[in-house]
Amino acid sequence: MKSPILAKSPACAGISVGILAMLAAILTLTGISLAQTEDVRYSFTGGNDGDGPQSSLILDSAGNLYGTTTFGGPTNTRYCGGNGCGVVFELSPNASGWTYTVLYAFTGGVDGGEPYGSLTLDSTGNLYGTTSLGGKSAYCSNGCGVVFELARNGSDGWTETILHTFHQLDGAVPQAGVIFDNSGNLYGTTYFGGTLGNGVVFKLSPDGAGGWKESVLHMFTLGADGGWPNSLIMDASGNLYGTTYYGGYNLGRCTSYGCGVVFRLVSTTVGWKERVLYTFRGLGDGGNPSGLAVDALGNLYGTTLNGGDRHCNTYGCGTAFKLIHSTSGWTRSLLHAFAGGSDGAFTSAGPTLDSRGNIFGATENGGTAGTGVLFELSFSGGVWDETILHTFTNGTDGGYPFSGVVLDGSGNIFGQTNSGGIPGDCSAVAGCGVVYEVTP
Repeated sequence: MKSPILAKSPACAGISVGILAMLAAILTLTGISLAQTEDVRYSFTGGNDGDGPQSSLILDSAGNLYGTTTFGGPTNTRYCGGNGCGVVFELSPNASGWTYTVLYAFTGGVDGGEPYGSLTLDSTGNLYGTTSLGGKSAYCSNGCGVVFELARNGSDGWTETILHTFHQLDGAVPQAGVIFDNSGNLYGTTYFGGTLGNGVVFKLSPDGAGGWKESVLHMFTLGADGGWPNSLIMDASGNLYGTTYYGGYNLGRCTSYGCGVVFRLVSTTVGWKERVLYTFRGLGDGGNPSGLAVDALGNLYGTTLNGGDRHCNTYGCGTAFKLIHSTSGWTRSLLHAFAGGSDGAFTSAGPTLDSRGNIFGATENGGTAGTGVLFELSFSGGVWDETILHTFTNGTDGGYPFSGVVLDGSGNIFGQTNSGGIPGDCSAVAGCGVVYEVTP
């Protein structure tokens, strides 16, 4: 494991460039990394600006960031426990810093509430996403959730349109965002709902009359096919890939629900067919996977919340893995087993790949304060090395990052934390979360 050097001492000021270069080479060979710089771009207050972000951010071509908070916003509603039902926001760089703007505040009614998943942009700059509750449905006490679009309305504002409201059998409680195919169709998952209540994969297609039609592509059984699905990705052929938090084999190594699977959905002449690419077995193998990333060769990368070494609890601290695609099938390779402590523990969101194949992500626990780390995994000398880019303290720098990260063209890393920020807001000790940037 690589360990960071926290700062460069003033005593180093007179060292020549050549010696510094030699020192950097030695540090690389010995597995030690120079520290990265974290800057907080926004600290949530828990008021109308939002509270408790849990989604990963997205970037547009102009460098603007878009995201959601699960709570916060106007609290004058009987929904969402009086804590506010979440907001959609934009962070735009300016000459002196960043400008934070709330684009939409959910009410928890027919418009939805409590978004967990990431947003998606279309080619004209409209935003698409899901909320875990809300919508008008008699089948869920607080609504089964919605798929929404936010479009610029020409009056310097944004207008929400509900594309679909879930009604239990067609899905319920979406916790991931949606993705587009090349024909303008949307795909996503719901955590629950379907015939057996264990989640579905769905497709939304424009109906030609200004609306959208939903098709359920797969209903999970919580058996060998998995259950409680996470976010989707799509390959160049239009095949869908994803993971389920539970399901697979019940070997008693995770819970009675199983340790989760990686699956693929392929469109055929008789409908969409699911194939399980890998079934997790817990402990050293990993368990309860998050989202996926794919490289240019079609190999899949992911993280698991549990499994790995038994340093944290009965189920392990989590892992990072790779599924290698060949003509004979898929082979799993363990890239890293988190060990807790300074190494990090429990990754709730999937990884992000850069152009060189390095893997970036965050753990929600671990680090010196136990409140999470930002990590990089890089392949060198036939092994994968972990570098800790930042250790969160749950102070002004943030804490407990539940979301993944996004990289800009310069390699800067952006993410959100669920806690930390301004002390006293949302908690007597911590804060309501932050948007952060880590500069290499």
